[in-house]
Amino acid sequence: MLKGIIAPDGKELDWNSYLSIDENWAYPKAIRCALFESLNRQRTRWISVTTLLYCLRKAKLEFERDYYLKQEDAYYFMRGNLLHGILASVAGKDALVEFELSYKFPGTDIVLGGQLDLWENGILDDYKTMADTGIHILKREGIKEEYRWQTNIYKYLLKKIKNLDTKEVRIIFLMMSKCIVSGRNFRIFNQKKQIDDIFTMEKCPMYSDDKIESFLVPKIKLLDAGHNPPANPQAWLCKSCYFKNECKEMIGKGSAEVKTIDREKTSGGELF
Repeated sequence: MLKGIIAPDGKELDWNSYLSIDENWAYPKAIRCALFESLNRQRTRWISVTTLLYCLRKAKLEFERDYYLKQEDAYYFMRGNLLHGILASVAGKDALVEFELSYKFPGTDIVLGGQLDLWENGILDDYKTMADTGIHILKREGIKEEYRWQTNIYKYLLKKIKNLDTKEVRIIFLMMSKCIVSGRNFRIFNQKKQIDDIFTMEKCPMYSDDKIESFLVPKIKLLDAGHNPPANPQAWLCKSCYFKNECKEMIGKGSAEVKTIDREKTSGGELF
Protein backbone atom coordinates (compact mmCIF):
# COMPACT_ATOMS: atom_id res chain seq x y z
CA MET A 1 0.00 0.00 0.00
CA LEU A 2 1.23 3.49 -0.79
CA LYS A 3 1.91 5.09 2.59
CA GLY A 4 3.31 8.51 1.71
CA ILE A 5 6.12 10.52 0.16
CA ILE A 6 9.92 10.32 0.20
CA ALA A 7 11.51 13.68 1.06
CA PRO A 8 14.64 14.87 -0.81
CA ASP A 9 16.79 13.79 2.17
CA GLY A 10 15.43 10.23 1.87
CA LYS A 11 13.12 10.44 4.89
CA GLU A 12 9.81 8.62 4.49
CA LEU A 13 6.82 10.81 5.36
CA ASP A 14 3.38 9.36 5.95
CA TRP A 15 0.49 11.22 4.36
CA ASN A 16 -0.35 13.23 7.49
CA SER A 17 3.24 14.43 7.84
CA TYR A 18 3.50 15.28 4.14
CA LEU A 19 0.25 17.27 4.14
CA SER A 20 1.26 19.28 7.20
CA ILE A 21 4.88 20.17 6.38
CA ASP A 22 6.04 23.67 5.47
CA GLU A 23 9.16 23.05 3.41
CA ASN A 24 10.48 24.75 0.27
CA TRP A 25 10.71 21.44 -1.59
CA ALA A 26 7.06 20.54 -1.02
CA TYR A 27 4.37 21.32 -3.55
CA PRO A 28 1.68 23.89 -2.62
CA LYS A 29 -0.87 22.56 -0.14
CA ALA A 30 -3.64 22.29 -2.75
CA ILE A 31 -1.47 20.09 -4.99
CA ARG A 32 -0.41 17.92 -2.04
CA CYS A 33 -4.05 17.40 -1.08
CA ALA A 34 -4.85 16.47 -4.68
CA LEU A 35 -2.00 13.94 -4.65
CA PHE A 36 -3.38 12.39 -1.48
CA GLU A 37 -6.95 12.23 -2.74
CA SER A 38 -5.89 10.74 -6.06
CA LEU A 39 -3.25 8.24 -4.92
CA ASN A 40 -4.65 7.23 -1.55
CA ARG A 41 -7.91 6.25 -3.20
CA GLN A 42 -6.16 4.06 -5.76
CA ARG A 43 -3.65 1.23 -5.43
CA THR A 44 -5.04 -0.11 -2.17
CA ARG A 45 -7.85 -2.60 -2.66
CA TRP A 46 -6.83 -4.41 -5.81
CA ILE A 47 -3.94 -5.38 -8.05
CA SER A 48 -3.58 -2.73 -10.70
CA VAL A 49 -4.35 -3.64 -14.31
CA THR A 50 -1.68 -1.20 -15.46
CA THR A 51 1.07 -2.65 -13.28
CA LEU A 52 0.05 -6.21 -14.16
CA LEU A 53 0.67 -5.43 -17.84
CA TYR A 54 4.26 -4.35 -17.20
CA CYS A 55 5.63 -6.48 -14.35
CA LEU A 56 3.80 -9.19 -12.38
CA ARG A 57 6.22 -9.05 -9.48
CA LYS A 58 5.78 -5.32 -9.03
CA ALA A 59 2.00 -5.79 -9.22
CA LYS A 60 2.12 -8.31 -6.37
CA LEU A 61 4.57 -6.37 -4.21
CA GLU A 62 2.69 -3.11 -4.74
CA PHE A 63 -0.43 -4.77 -3.40
CA GLU A 64 1.19 -6.57 -0.46
CA ARG A 65 3.93 -4.21 0.79
CA ASP A 66 4.00 -0.71 2.18
CA TYR A 67 5.95 1.73 0.04
CA TYR A 68 6.62 5.44 -0.51
CA LEU A 69 6.98 7.54 -3.66
CA LYS A 70 9.10 10.53 -4.52
CA GLN A 71 6.97 13.65 -4.84
CA GLU A 72 7.64 14.03 -8.58
CA ASP A 73 6.70 10.39 -9.22
CA ALA A 74 3.47 10.82 -7.27
CA TYR A 75 2.63 13.88 -9.36
CA TYR A 76 3.18 11.88 -12.54
CA PHE A 77 0.53 9.37 -11.40
CA MET A 78 -1.86 12.12 -10.36
CA ARG A 79 -1.45 14.24 -13.49
CA GLY A 80 -3.69 12.01 -15.56
CA ASN A 81 -6.57 12.65 -13.16
CA LEU A 82 -6.60 16.43 -13.61
CA LEU A 83 -9.28 16.22 -16.31
CA HIS A 84 -11.72 14.12 -14.32
CA GLY A 85 -13.44 17.07 -12.66
CA ILE A 86 -14.20 18.51 -16.08
CA LEU A 87 -15.48 15.18 -17.36
CA ALA A 88 -17.77 14.80 -14.37
CA SER A 89 -19.28 18.24 -14.94
CA VAL A 90 -20.23 17.62 -18.58
CA ALA A 91 -21.03 13.90 -18.65
CA GLY A 92 -24.61 12.67 -18.72
CA LYS A 93 -26.37 11.37 -15.63
CA ASP A 94 -25.90 7.73 -16.69
CA ALA A 95 -22.20 8.14 -17.51
CA LEU A 96 -19.46 6.55 -15.42
CA VAL A 97 -16.67 8.99 -14.62
CA GLU A 98 -13.53 8.03 -12.72
CA PHE A 99 -15.26 4.76 -11.94
CA GLU A 100 -13.33 2.21 -9.89
CA LEU A 101 -13.39 -1.28 -11.35
CA SER A 102 -12.56 -4.27 -9.16
CA TYR A 103 -13.28 -7.92 -9.84
CA LYS A 104 -12.32 -11.01 -7.82
CA PHE A 105 -11.44 -13.88 -10.12
CA PRO A 106 -13.38 -17.05 -9.22
CA GLY A 107 -11.37 -19.69 -7.37
CA THR A 108 -8.56 -17.27 -6.50
CA ASP A 109 -7.76 -14.58 -3.93
CA ILE A 110 -6.84 -12.10 -6.67
CA VAL A 111 -8.84 -8.89 -7.07
CA LEU A 112 -7.94 -7.07 -10.27
CA GLY A 113 -8.88 -3.44 -10.66
CA GLY A 114 -8.34 -0.05 -12.20
CA GLN A 115 -9.95 3.32 -12.66
CA LEU A 116 -12.11 3.88 -15.70
CA ASP A 117 -11.88 7.45 -16.99
CA LEU A 118 -15.22 7.67 -18.81
CA TRP A 119 -17.92 5.35 -20.11
CA GLU A 120 -20.97 6.89 -21.75
CA ASN A 121 -23.49 5.58 -24.28
CA GLY A 122 -21.47 2.45 -24.90
CA ILE A 123 -18.18 4.30 -25.55
CA LEU A 124 -15.24 3.71 -23.23
CA ASP A 125 -12.73 6.59 -23.22
CA ASP A 126 -9.28 6.36 -21.68
CA TYR A 127 -7.22 9.54 -21.38
CA LYS A 128 -3.42 9.57 -21.67
CA THR A 129 -1.28 12.63 -20.98
CA MET A 130 1.97 13.13 -22.86
CA ALA A 131 4.36 15.79 -24.11
CA ASP A 132 3.84 17.36 -27.53
CA THR A 133 6.83 15.40 -28.82
CA GLY A 134 4.77 12.27 -28.27
CA ILE A 135 2.95 13.01 -31.51
CA HIS A 136 5.92 11.64 -33.45
CA ILE A 137 5.86 8.44 -31.38
CA LEU A 138 2.15 8.01 -32.13
CA LYS A 139 2.82 8.50 -35.84
CA ARG A 140 5.70 6.02 -35.84
CA GLU A 141 4.45 3.33 -33.44
CA GLY A 142 0.69 3.80 -33.09
CA ILE A 143 -1.09 2.73 -29.91
CA LYS A 144 1.11 0.95 -27.38
CA GLU A 145 0.29 -2.70 -26.85
CA GLU A 146 -0.19 -2.07 -23.11
CA TYR A 147 -2.79 0.62 -23.85
CA ARG A 148 -4.73 -1.77 -26.08
CA TRP A 149 -4.82 -4.42 -23.37
CA GLN A 150 -5.55 -1.98 -20.54
CA THR A 151 -8.64 -0.55 -22.21
CA ASN A 152 -9.90 -3.96 -23.30
CA ILE A 153 -9.44 -5.38 -19.81
CA TYR A 154 -11.42 -2.40 -18.49
CA LYS A 155 -14.14 -3.23 -21.02
CA TYR A 156 -14.10 -6.84 -19.78
CA LEU A 157 -14.24 -5.87 -16.09
CA LEU A 158 -17.06 -3.41 -16.73
CA LYS A 159 -19.12 -6.16 -18.33
CA LYS A 160 -18.45 -8.46 -15.37
CA ILE A 161 -19.24 -5.83 -12.74
CA LYS A 162 -22.03 -3.73 -14.27
CA ASN A 163 -23.20 -5.94 -17.16
CA LEU A 164 -22.59 -3.03 -19.54
CA ASP A 165 -21.69 -3.67 -23.16
CA THR A 166 -19.10 -1.48 -24.84
CA LYS A 167 -19.42 -0.80 -28.56
CA GLU A 168 -16.29 1.32 -28.97
CA VAL A 169 -13.02 1.89 -27.12
CA ARG A 170 -11.22 5.19 -27.65
CA ILE A 171 -7.86 6.36 -26.39
CA ILE A 172 -7.52 10.13 -26.14
CA PHE A 173 -3.99 11.51 -26.00
CA LEU A 174 -3.81 14.88 -24.26
CA MET A 175 -0.73 16.96 -24.99
CA MET A 176 0.17 20.53 -24.07
CA SER A 177 -1.17 21.89 -27.36
CA LYS A 178 -2.95 18.97 -29.04
CA CYS A 179 -5.62 16.37 -28.46
CA ILE A 180 -5.45 13.19 -30.55
CA VAL A 181 -8.23 10.60 -30.58
CA SER A 182 -7.76 7.04 -31.79
CA GLY A 183 -9.52 6.39 -35.08
CA ARG A 184 -9.39 10.03 -36.19
CA ASN A 185 -7.13 12.21 -38.30
CA PHE A 186 -4.48 14.42 -36.75
CA ARG A 187 -2.10 17.01 -38.13
CA ILE A 188 1.63 17.43 -37.68
CA PHE A 189 2.64 21.00 -38.46
CA ASN A 190 6.06 22.58 -38.07
CA GLN A 191 6.57 25.78 -40.02
CA LYS A 192 10.32 25.91 -39.31
CA LYS A 193 10.87 22.40 -40.67
CA GLN A 194 8.22 22.88 -43.39
CA ILE A 195 6.19 19.92 -42.20
CA ASP A 196 2.43 19.92 -42.69
CA ASP A 197 0.96 16.42 -42.87
CA ILE A 198 -2.32 14.75 -41.98
CA PHE A 199 -2.26 11.28 -40.45
CA THR A 200 -4.96 8.87 -39.34
CA MET A 201 -4.56 7.51 -35.82
CA GLU A 202 -5.43 3.83 -35.76
CA LYS A 203 -8.53 2.66 -33.94
CA CYS A 204 -8.14 0.88 -30.64
CA PRO A 205 -9.02 -2.78 -31.33
CA MET A 206 -11.86 -4.54 -29.54
CA TYR A 207 -10.81 -7.92 -28.12
CA SER A 208 -13.24 -10.75 -27.42
CA ASP A 209 -13.83 -12.00 -23.88
CA ASP A 210 -12.16 -15.28 -24.81
CA LYS A 211 -9.02 -13.51 -25.97
CA ILE A 212 -8.92 -11.33 -22.84
CA GLU A 213 -9.40 -14.34 -20.55
CA SER A 214 -6.67 -16.29 -22.38
CA PHE A 215 -4.37 -13.33 -21.76
CA LEU A 216 -5.35 -12.75 -18.13
CA VAL A 217 -5.81 -16.22 -16.64
CA PRO A 218 -2.13 -17.32 -16.76
CA LYS A 219 -1.13 -14.05 -15.07
CA ILE A 220 -3.82 -14.39 -12.41
CA LYS A 221 -2.65 -17.94 -11.66
CA LEU A 222 0.95 -16.75 -11.23
CA LEU A 223 -0.19 -14.00 -8.86
CA ASP A 224 -2.31 -16.46 -6.88
CA ALA A 225 0.35 -19.17 -6.65
CA GLY A 226 1.69 -18.01 -3.26
CA HIS A 227 5.23 -17.24 -4.38
CA ASN A 228 6.88 -14.34 -6.11
CA PRO A 229 5.90 -14.21 -9.80
CA PRO A 230 8.54 -13.62 -12.49
CA ALA A 231 10.02 -10.16 -12.87
CA ASN A 232 10.07 -8.41 -16.22
CA PRO A 233 13.33 -6.46 -16.07
CA GLN A 234 13.52 -3.61 -18.53
CA ALA A 235 15.86 -0.70 -17.89
CA TRP A 236 13.22 2.03 -18.09
CA LEU A 237 10.91 0.12 -15.73
CA CYS A 238 13.48 -0.97 -13.18
CA LYS A 239 15.20 2.40 -12.93
CA SER A 240 12.23 4.03 -11.22
CA CYS A 241 10.75 0.95 -9.51
CA TYR A 242 10.41 1.39 -5.75
CA PHE A 243 10.97 -2.36 -5.22
CA LYS A 244 14.15 -2.69 -7.30
CA ASN A 245 16.48 -3.34 -4.35
CA GLU A 246 14.15 -5.94 -2.88
CA CYS A 247 13.76 -7.52 -6.29
CA LYS A 248 17.55 -7.76 -6.74
CA GLU A 249 17.83 -9.47 -3.36
CA MET A 250 15.14 -12.00 -4.33
CA ILE A 251 16.97 -12.85 -7.53
CA GLY A 252 20.32 -13.03 -5.75
CA LYS A 253 18.92 -15.51 -3.22
CA GLY A 254 17.40 -17.62 -5.98
CA SER A 255 13.93 -17.12 -4.56
CA ALA A 256 12.47 -15.50 -7.66
CA GLU A 257 12.51 -15.95 -11.40
CA VAL A 258 13.41 -13.47 -14.11
CA LYS A 259 11.23 -13.45 -17.18
CA THR A 260 13.11 -13.90 -20.45
CA ILE A 261 12.82 -10.73 -22.50
CA ASP A 262 13.84 -9.49 -25.91
CA ARG A 263 16.73 -7.16 -25.16
CA GLU A 264 16.26 -5.36 -28.47
CA LYS A 265 12.90 -4.12 -27.20
CA THR A 266 14.28 -2.62 -24.00
CA SER A 267 15.41 0.96 -23.70
CA GLY A 268 18.99 0.00 -22.85
CA GLY A 269 20.88 0.05 -19.59
CA GLU A 270 21.75 -2.66 -17.11
CA LEU A 271 19.21 -5.41 -16.58
CA PHE A 272 19.12 -7.77 -13.60
